Amino acid sequence: MNKFLSSSFDFFTYALPGSFIVIAFFILDPRLVSMGDYLAVAAGFKISAAVLLVVIGYSVGFAITPLGRELYRRVGFRMFGRKLPAPNGLSVSEKYVLIREYTPNNFRYVETWNFMCGMAHNFCIAALIVAVFSAFKVAFLQPAEPGFWKLICGLSLLLTPLFLFQSVKFALWAADDINSSIELLKLRGK
Repeated sequence: MNKFLSSSFDFFTYALPGSFIVIAFFILDPRLVSMGDYLAVAAGFKISAAVLLVVIGYSVGFAITPLGRELYRRVGFRMFGRKLPAPNGLSVSEKYVLIREYTPNNFRYVETWNFMCGMAHNFCIAALIVAVFSAFKVAFLQPAEPGFWKLICGLSLLLTPLFLFQSVKFALWAADDINSSIELLKLRGK
């Protein structure tokens, strides 16, 4: 189960959002003007190209993680009027050591919330990039179906704050679980 969670963490947090960003660069290709052009490119993908896309997507997803983290910490918490709980005298590292060593079940929950937070903030970055690229396509590249790209831009702009909200929510859940575990199980000083 742990291997599955670890590999799904990597896939959903890094590879999938990163692959969306890599694919989004196709939006900017001026040779692709109609949906038929995009479908022809997609139909020409071989398994090796798909594997390469996932590998590059993983790297891109890993690279954007600090941007996503800063986005939800600086913008998300302000936008949704939330704050992380005040530190209770222990560093974050000390808290993680305590719950990892003394409450492995709670540690799994915290790691799940962190996984969901990472996935949400990376998808937030991906949605922002798709929105910008779609708007650029409509404004400067004269696509055959501008309404479609306006719809993609609008949906991406709609999803961006939703992903941002989710990242804030899961970050708060992780912090609350850490602090509650330490306080309720009296782990301070162990």
